[in-house]
Amino acid sequence: MKIIGHRGARGLAPENTLISFKKGLESNADYIEFDIQLTKDNKVAVIHDYSLQRTTGINGLVSEFTLAEIKKADAGAWFSEEFRGQQLPSLEEALDFIIPKAIPVIEIKMSYFYNPDFKKYLTPILEEYSKKSHLIVISFFHPILKELKNDLKNIETAVLYNSALTAPWQVAESVKADAVHPRADSINMDIINELKKRGYPIRPWVINTEKEFKIFLDAGVDALGTDFPNILNEFLSQNNVSK
Repeated sequence: MKIIGHRGARGLAPENTLISFKKGLESNADYIEFDIQLTKDNKVAVIHDYSLQRTTGINGLVSEFTLAEIKKADAGAWFSEEFRGQQLPSLEEALDFIIPKAIPVIEIKMSYFYNPDFKKYLTPILEEYSKKSHLIVISFFHPILKELKNDLKNIETAVLYNSALTAPWQVAESVKADAVHPRADSINMDIINELKKRGYPIRPWVINTEKEFKIFLDAGVDALGTDFPNILNEFLSQNNVSK
């Protein structure tokens, strides 16, 4: 079973920062997951919320600021004083930091109503870095996965979802996705078995306790997304689970 560090190591450090990615890598995460959005000046920034308020204290949307303005924000102090001064990286900075130590899992946070040109600015970056590393692109907005798959043959795409779909393989098939990333409480063994039969890697999220680790280990999924990759790594080691 593989480890996906959720937003780096969200339980150990301020999410979506280089220090969070470092904590994830130090915890032997096989994948580092993070979120991206388009800025006012059409740069790709690493941040989860559409608003900057929660993680930087700044009022306003990511789309209302340039990347340079966003990088001036303190993205660490909200988590603890230890991390004061941490910046939100650009997509390129995140990929340079993670590759080749782990596989990036890039979640596209978007709405075509607000950012209809996002793909135009994102595709060249993904194309460049896909020559250096395996890239996994995920999104709740499934049409973008199909569009990217049509343009970029070397990337892996995965359907991200958080509702109890009765046939997630149909969604994956419809957008040519390679894998599924379901929220942990949105699947059961029947769905897991059907996805396995159809050859889809299954990587549930967000799973943070040993009880949950064991349930999904027994279910035979391929990877787990967790805020605490250190705890999952220790659990796998103690149970002699091969990665």
